[in-house]
Amino acid sequence: LLRVVPAAVKRSPDAAPKALTILREAVAPTQAFEVRGRAVMALGALGPLGVPMLAEVRTGADEPVLRHLAARELAGVGSADARGALRAALADGDPRVRETAAEGLGRLRDVDASAALIAGAKQEPWPFVRRAELEALGRLCGAGAADLLVRGVERDVAEVRRAALVSLSRCKDPRAQPLLLRVLGRRNEASTMRALAAALLGEMGDRTAARAMAAALGRQI
Repeated sequence: LLRVVPAAVKRSPDAAPKALTILREAVAPTQAFEVRGRAVMALGALGPLGVPMLAEVRTGADEPVLRHLAARELAGVGSADARGALRAALADGDPRVRETAAEGLGRLRDVDASAALIAGAKQEPWPFVRRAELEALGRLCGAGAADLLVRGVERDVAEVRRAALVSLSRCKDPRAQPLLLRVLGRRNEASTMRALAAALLGEMGDRTAARAMAAALGRQI
């Protein structure tokens, strides 16, 4: 029944205040977990109307899964207020929430999130969250992002390095081609990284890289 509430509001907009009251009661900590989860999804389906309450759930819910659901719904709404709430979610105590917030900000191309994403990635202990943050930066290509991406390629774990390579190439940073060539030519580099570097160099379409790529291929053989 909670999932029907947004459809009722769409049919009868005057019912919105009553609907919000029902959903506020449904997300209360005294309710069963599943009821609270359904209410969060209903708030997302309300669009901008549900953003303030979704932000409250993301900030104050005791269950990390509910905060994750709230962040996911905020990303689906995508309004200015929703993007602001997602930027705040980058500091959530649960890594899955931070990952969801980073993914959402990247998809929404929120240019105002670059600084928060960079700051978060620099201190993020979980690799899968760093990966999401670097992927988001690759969609935004804001100031300072390329420096962090270069460092990610050179120093991080494999899954984060792959994301950094793709993002650096997508941002068309002048350091991308030399770095990709170095990765391609390293004998002790993982084959998956070398393959990715070759593919990204091909996508760039810069023929000046052909000689260095051929030399790297010869060394690999």
